[in-house]
Amino acid sequence: MLVRIEPLLSFIAVPWVLGSIGATTIVTRGVASCGALAQSDLPLEATGGYRFSANTLLLKASSEPSSLPSAAPANDAEKKLVVDANKIMSSGATRAALVSRNRQIFFEQYSKSASAESTPLAYSISKSLVAVAIGKALCDGSIKSLDDKAEVYVPDLKSTSYGDSTIAQLLTMTSGAYQGDFNTGHPEPNESYVLGNMFLPRGLDVDLLSRMKKFSGYQAPGVGFSYKNYDTIALVYVLEAATKTDFGAYFEKNVWIPSRPERTGAWLRNADKKVLGHVGFSAAPRDYLRIGYFLIDEMKKTDSCMAKYLSTATANLVTPSAGRGYGYQTHKLSLRLAPASFWFLGYGGQVFGVDVPSGTVLYLHQVNHSQTEAWVRASATMMGELR
Repeated sequence: MLVRIEPLLSFIAVPWVLGSIGATTIVTRGVASCGALAQSDLPLEATGGYRFSANTLLLKASSEPSSLPSAAPANDAEKKLVVDANKIMSSGATRAALVSRNRQIFFEQYSKSASAESTPLAYSISKSLVAVAIGKALCDGSIKSLDDKAEVYVPDLKSTSYGDSTIAQLLTMTSGAYQGDFNTGHPEPNESYVLGNMFLPRGLDVDLLSRMKKFSGYQAPGVGFSYKNYDTIALVYVLEAATKTDFGAYFEKNVWIPSRPERTGAWLRNADKKVLGHVGFSAAPRDYLRIGYFLIDEMKKTDSCMAKYLSTATANLVTPSAGRGYGYQTHKLSLRLAPASFWFLGYGGQVFGVDVPSGTVLYLHQVNHSQTEAWVRASATMMGELR
């Protein structure tokens, strides 16, 4: 069978997928001045998840973690993926790579600072997880409608682009608050340094609402896409106001524990105990896969509210660039090879892919995006052949 290999846009040339590059500069300076960080928490490695940072919120492990057994490749498509994966791993950019189908892991490799016990920082994969939590709040009735303006729930956001935006517009990065820098998601270079302090042991002592209000009003909500960290942070405020629950506690109860994780998860928070939803999640590699299967299970409940929400969330709702799409804080990368697949992406090469038709979930922790296109192409080819 001939399979058309679609041209994937270079991740290097399309840096809007990256969410927190400026934070790395802060950590780099910290390491240079005191050398206090272990290798697992050096810039880009981040396999410890920066959990030493002040105000880190730990999420408990499940008392009954779901089974994810290792298995040999079951068919030619999986065998080809293993061959491709071994070649990609030899480049040295990937620290953790796990590929699974139907809850069986047929490829799992680690290098350098990473292991099965590591807790890699998700970076902007975190944004997608915030969107999942928003779906749960919608489906339990805490959020009445995604067409509600954010200011309905968070009066402090009134007279700002975030407050004037609907929740759906915040989810699709179309608040119009500012033109986000494609490398950082920030409105100006200095903001990278301001928010970058979250990666230092003392943690982040910045009031997020005051920062958000400083950057608002670039254009009307809904006019166009621009990758913005503060749109995600606004969603954290909305969820807490709607549910009257701390975001971390809500996420733990409604997303994390239902995924039946084997190890602890974590969220970085600021000094006000506000979860840094744009960048701060971490988990063990296999627990990322468990989140993926939790999403697959939810989407298979076809008549449920959450299935309908996730179907929309993982669709191509806006087009940031040719050949690629964006849903609710979620990326659409392989529109021809595996059109149903959806991708959560983060700075420095974090990739979390899910394809419901083929039952595939994969997770990558890398130190750069040099091999991301190769990983996506290889895995999407397999997905397309097995769906």
